[in-house]
Amino acid sequence: MQIEKFEGDYNKEKFYSIMGKFFAEPKYKKEMPYLANREGAVWFVAVENDQVIGFVAVNEASNIIKLSHDYVVEPHRGKGIYNTLNEKRNEYINRKNKPIEIAVKEPFLIDYWEKRGFTPSKKAGSYVYLRKEANDGKD
Repeated sequence: MQIEKFEGDYNKEKFYSIMGKFFAEPKYKKEMPYLANREGAVWFVAVENDQVIGFVAVNEASNIIKLSHDYVVEPHRGKGIYNTLNEKRNEYINRKNKPIEIAVKEPFLIDYWEKRGFTPSKKAGSYVYLRKEANDGKD
């Protein structure tokens, strides 16, 4: 497995050639109705045998970092891919001194993020927003 990072002025043709099905196919649109490639997003994509097996994204604003679009393809779940992707994402954001926020709806993900120092900050519908305050680059 390799992790590809898409940041800044990256090759959009390459990005969409490997990620396009997640944005277009009904199965994925139903699972991830809010999936979008927002301006300035940084993507970490796990690839194995030329196939995407998981991805995570980061969106940075002036006052907060939002973790978004966490996904591991079903046959690859439970193999540590999510942890590996989050390690790469954390390496990227660790040097920044901003609060971090993530919205999740699955109870096991709430637990996952609480174990990493995040605390629930609000609820909207079926989503729980968890937040971790700025860490001065130390974590």
